[in-house]
Amino acid sequence: MRSQFNNTYHWIWLQTILVCSLFFMQTMQVATGFEYKPSSNVSSAKHRKGGATRELGGINKSAFKNKTLKQVQVLAPKNVALTNNSQPRLYWYLKPRIRYIQVFQIRLENSSQPLFKKRLPMRFRGGIQSIDLARYGVSLQPNKTYVWQIALQPRSFNRYQTIPTIARSRGQIKFVTTKSRTQTSSKTNSRSYPVATPQQFWYDAFDNASYKIQTGPRQAYWRRQRAILLEQAGLHKMAKIINR
Repeated sequence: MRSQFNNTYHWIWLQTILVCSLFFMQTMQVATGFEYKPSSNVSSAKHRKGGATRELGGINKSAFKNKTLKQVQVLAPKNVALTNNSQPRLYWYLKPRIRYIQVFQIRLENSSQPLFKKRLPMRFRGGIQSIDLARYGVSLQPNKTYVWQIALQPRSFNRYQTIPTIARSRGQIKFVTTKSRTQTSSKTNSRSYPVATPQQFWYDAFDNASYKIQTGPRQAYWRRQRAILLEQAGLHKMAKIINR
């Protein structure tokens, strides 16, 4: 009887060790996936300029009083960053209490004509905003560099005058295909990339972390991972504001 009890005890103990080991390995893999390294095949020039959607929050009281905080800031690295998704979700930060319409647009790097342009509703509370290109049927061509931006414009203006732009922020993105992931419909692949995304796919890693914060457990952990990504992209002030 005692022998049977000991065998059962040891079996449970071994199972516990195995489960803990697998959890630890997965955690290590996730952490490794957030070590962003710009691709050597992408220009090192700095392109980020400061100046249907979802409102994801990410607001703290100090943001309302921070007079040096930009009115709008794309959440993207200074260099051209990659995505493994032909229809990515793009994110930006809107300062709270901004009473302007948001205008999103994306175009090819060497083109003056927008591939897609959309006026978005005013978000008085501010915080992290996003737009899902898949929702509007917008797809990026492989190995092409795109410029995307958010501009702030008044809610009303004289129709005979040029619409003034209050603030603008730009980033650049490049869609690169890999053998590990084929592009099918957005409904099946919008979040199908692995948790530990490749080191160069900053946009996918950031989207993944944001998605985990909204839908899964361990929100504090994923908030920290998202802040690390912002720091690696050179957005140190944004990392502090969003992670508070």
